[in-house]
Amino acid sequence: MKMSMVVRALRLGQKLLKFLRPLAECKLRNDELSAEATTQSEKNASLRRQLSECHISLATSESSVDALQGEVATLQEAMKPIPAPKISRWIDGEKVKTICKAAAPNCRLYISDTIHYGLITDEEMERFLREDKTDLEKYVVHKNDCDDRAWDLLGDLSQGAWAEIAAGFAWSNLHAFNVYINDQEQLMVIEPQTDKIMEYSPNMHKYYTPIFLMMI
Repeated sequence: MKMSMVVRALRLGQKLLKFLRPLAECKLRNDELSAEATTQSEKNASLRRQLSECHISLATSESSVDALQGEVATLQEAMKPIPAPKISRWIDGEKVKTICKAAAPNCRLYISDTIHYGLITDEEMERFLREDKTDLEKYVVHKNDCDDRAWDLLGDLSQGAWAEIAAGFAWSNLHAFNVYINDQEQLMVIEPQTDKIMEYSPNMHKYYTPIFLMMI
């Protein structure tokens, strides 16, 4: 009887081993899959973070591109040529010299052209200044102040048909500004920082008493 029970126990043990081995293998595989799932979950979380960062970066880039496109459009608009001036009549370099010397006899004078200069009305100059953007530039001491603005405006007045008018640049002891001769043969002052136009007079503020005047 005891032997029979032992044999039966051994057989049961063998059957149990047949179940336990696959169970152990299943548990091991389950652990491996759980570990892989955890790793994949971490990878997925990392990928989600990277994707979120990419979306933020993309949104920022798109915003920057929009801003740059706006600046480009503004620059293109600013670079459009201002329609040509209506020249009232023409004078030569000697006449320009005579007008400037009569208005400001003590300033040094340089006339770059001896052949012809066009005279325009003050209204034509006002039209040019309305479309020109020099007065909108940010003022920066020693970097973008009066002389820089005056040179910028003179450069703009040297473009296309506007280069034919009697316009120039002047220095006083304190300031730099622009000048032109209108169709009434009057020497006019332009304040390039405000676009204000004034007829030159010896009684003007000393800011506008030229010691050097150049007509291009």
